Amino acid sequence: MLSLGHPALAEETGQGVTVHLNALPPLALFRHDPGEKLDRRVCVAPCDQVVEAPPGSQFFVDSKSMPRSPPFELVRPGPVRVEVDAGDTGTRVAGALSIGLGSAASAAGTVALLVRLFSPTLVPTGRGSFEPDSAPLTIGIACITTGALAGGLGIFFMATSGTRVRVDQVKSAGAPLAFSF
Repeated sequence: MLSLGHPALAEETGQGVTVHLNALPPLALFRHDPGEKLDRRVCVAPCDQVVEAPPGSQFFVDSKSMPRSPPFELVRPGPVRVEVDAGDTGTRVAGALSIGLGSAASAAGTVALLVRLFSPTLVPTGRGSFEPDSAPLTIGIACITTGALAGGLGIFFMATSGTRVRVDQVKSAGAPLAFSF
């Protein structure tokens, strides 16, 4: 476990919070301070220690095997339990690819419809007359529909694959129960 600063001093000054982070390594808790360009790693899971939490600082969890969590604040005074529902990087990548391919399919379908609209190709009907070719229209509608479905699926994947964090204040056990008869 890695802690930056002096946890005992942080606890005495009221800027420290005891953090209980029970998750599989290599998940780590990071702190971002206002005006700072670099984020600081404050503990690596499993972690049960006091971390500095200056006013205005934001925290997030990150790992190579999951998407970075949205920023959150630690409640003072602690202790707090940080529960992590790790997102899935593979699903997030699949969502991004699905959105990209869906957009490309919709664009191709739009081009096919525009070609059909502004430059119709006439094909013989077999009765000595000609009519506009319906293939670009069919292809255009199919591509736009498929692209919209793929894009919608990609948005769903992106929306549901993120990492979620819940910070709960840990209640103290309090006084033991006493029974008298």
